[in-house]
Amino acid sequence: MPRKRVILLPPQYLPPPDPLAFPEDIADMGWCGKAAAAYEEIYESPKYAFFMAFLTCLGSVISGNVRVETAIKSDPRFYTVLLGESGNTRKSTAKDVAIDFFQDTLPDFNVAFGGGSGEGIVSALSRSRFTNRLLLAPDEWQQVINKGKLRGSSLIPCINILFESNKYSNPLKSVNNSIQDGHLAILSASTNDTYESCWDADNMNIGLNNRLFIVPIAPVEPGFVLPPKIAPDVYKALQEELLQIVAETSEGMEYPIDEAAERFLQNWYSTRERDGVKSTRIDTYAVRTLTVLAANDHKYSIDFKIVNDATILADWQLKVRKIHTPVVTDNKFSRLQSRILNYMDSYPGRKKYIYQQKCGGSYYGLKMFNDVWDALQKSEYIQKDIEGNWTRVTGRKL
Repeated sequence: MPRKRVILLPPQYLPPPDPLAFPEDIADMGWCGKAAAAYEEIYESPKYAFFMAFLTCLGSVISGNVRVETAIKSDPRFYTVLLGESGNTRKSTAKDVAIDFFQDTLPDFNVAFGGGSGEGIVSALSRSRFTNRLLLAPDEWQQVINKGKLRGSSLIPCINILFESNKYSNPLKSVNNSIQDGHLAILSASTNDTYESCWDADNMNIGLNNRLFIVPIAPVEPGFVLPPKIAPDVYKALQEELLQIVAETSEGMEYPIDEAAERFLQNWYSTRERDGVKSTRIDTYAVRTLTVLAANDHKYSIDFKIVNDATILADWQLKVRKIHTPVVTDNKFSRLQSRILNYMDSYPGRKKYIYQQKCGGSYYGLKMFNDVWDALQKSEYIQKDIEGNWTRVTGRKL
């Protein structure tokens, strides 16, 4: 089978390491890693995009059947949004491939491709054979936000409540709109600029943004114009292993955690970085990741490696949020200012053109980007060193 083109550069031409790069070792883990590797061979989406899409679907299927041996809930439900530029990141490809595979393997896999209202979500949860489980998979995350902005809409409150809880009730005159054991997961996609501009103050204030697990996807090299089908024996093996995981967890699995792993997790929790709303629910995702990684790897207890990988993924998510936390303003100038400073926090010491690329200079236009850059420099929010690299001035905040 022909392989995708790989470009090798001499060391002096290699770009600096990306601090937001997905922890690649994690994308090789267990069944999701095998599925991601198989599909990466034939599609242009990167392996980690497939991994997170498969992991989100797997968590949706086994939610309610697995938990950590603890007093707190640890449903492995993710609200995942794949983020990238339109067209050249293939974010929707990873989402669609994972959903198609689960629907083909598990005919009762419950998916809703549009979230019109909280009542619609409750109705979809109620008809699921998989113990009231639902994967909400709108093609664009903006659809959810726009629906939630409609007067009287219960969509966003419903999504918010079902992140923490399995119970939701919003009684109506004509129907008993409630569920007592609902398991909602989300897998969606968005472009960078649409994601950062679609929010309003109400959705930010109730914390919807910090319930999301954001996966930024870098632009990809061209692959196959006509991707070949996955080999039938590989496809069948992946299906059989997925069915095995579902069977292993179907009667309920409560994972004990190894003593050394628990000490490590406690130390991480006590010392982890706390950065206001950006770090909210990062620990929740760390705990949720434990169970789905254990099931993904056919484990019967949570060992040190699983805890280590879960905390690495949680720390990575905090780095992502520092850049991709939406800025609620109708003023493009102010939004671009915040975006530049957020990127500079994670990408310090780069040339101006790097920030122009990373901050959507083509979307805002070169003139506006230069105007914003000049304003930040004149106000002493950013500074340039003798080598022409830019950094943020310490202690200066907008």
